Amino acid sequence: MNKLINRIVRYCSCALALLVAGCSQSEDTDTTGMEDYGGVTLSFYASSGLAISTRTELGGSEDVQHVQDVQLYIFDKSGVCVASEDVKWKEYFESLGGLPANTADMTYKVKYKGFAVGDAYTFLAVGRDVESSPTYGFPDAITVGNDLANVKATLKAADWKEMHQSELFSGKTILTYNEPGMKGQIDLYRRVAGVMGWFINLPPTVNGITLTSIRITLYKKQNKSVPLLPLAVKPVFKDYIDDEVALDGGEVLVEIPVTAADITSDMVFSKGSYVLPVPAPPAISDDDYTLRVELVGGGNVLRYKRVKLGDGDVLDPSTGSGTGIIDTQGPYRFPIIANQFYGVGTVANPIDMGGKEPDIVTTLDPKWENVEDTLPLE
Repeated sequence: MNKLINRIVRYCSCALALLVAGCSQSEDTDTTGMEDYGGVTLSFYASSGLAISTRTELGGSEDVQHVQDVQLYIFDKSGVCVASEDVKWKEYFESLGGLPANTADMTYKVKYKGFAVGDAYTFLAVGRDVESSPTYGFPDAITVGNDLANVKATLKAADWKEMHQSELFSGKTILTYNEPGMKGQIDLYRRVAGVMGWFINLPPTVNGITLTSIRITLYKKQNKSVPLLPLAVKPVFKDYIDDEVALDGGEVLVEIPVTAADITSDMVFSKGSYVLPVPAPPAISDDDYTLRVELVGGGNVLRYKRVKLGDGDVLDPSTGSGTGIIDTQGPYRFPIIANQFYGVGTVANPIDMGGKEPDIVTTLDPKWENVEDTLPLE
């Protein structure tokens, strides 16, 4: 079983808390003999009841993740990066016997010593799993001298499909340096969304053509960049970078190979992936969609079902925002938002692809925790 493992996330919209603790006479903030101490102490907290895994492909909507590295970037009052530090999360816990499965905390003393009294500094933290570091080129994606206004994660890997396995977090706080013992807090949130499907009763053939795969596709090619500092989601969705994958097939988020031998009455096909934020599609026709499930054979789409929001979903624009104009296609057009899980079916209720229902209702789960179990992705 593959699981997203939460070693750092707290149970509040998948947030990771980095608390900046004040200097005192406590054991954690004692600076005696700390030659590399620059006046700021960070305490990292991990949630309890968590297991350990080395896999990062999306396996379900559990409120879990597996960040292994956190890089801290410090920007001065003009927005220029003046320091980049690895907080050594993984190394710290491995020295204690292994990455934590229960509540744990780590105290980190910032090494940068160039703080000017009275100046405001931005502390940006980026959390990565083992795949996202090479996928997006971290920690070197941000270097000393870079401008805070331009910080983003952009695909660096040769294969754009590496994004499907790469989980990425970020968060920031702004502190004014007055004296050693600055206090503050950083909450890191996912900068990726999750899309996953569960399917049953696949037809071996469609119109005489043998089924070879089932996939979840986006209305456009995926973006390969995302802002590390979140932008507005409402009333206008701006939290994305329009930077599409150039290669063919970039619209495919999830693809599951199928053979006739695989198809049985109770066989559930399931797979998921991470995806960077995308705005809702424009209103064009009565066949608009953000996501759709496709049955593929002979290199062609044999049949598809559009995915729509459930009744009353907050992302549903169909009521016209109070204008009284009903947009019947509104539930099919929605943005892909960071830190949201888009479930196409569930473990308990997989989508019947042999049924006559023309559309599929997606379940949006901001807590990533409603699925009781996960299924193999490969």
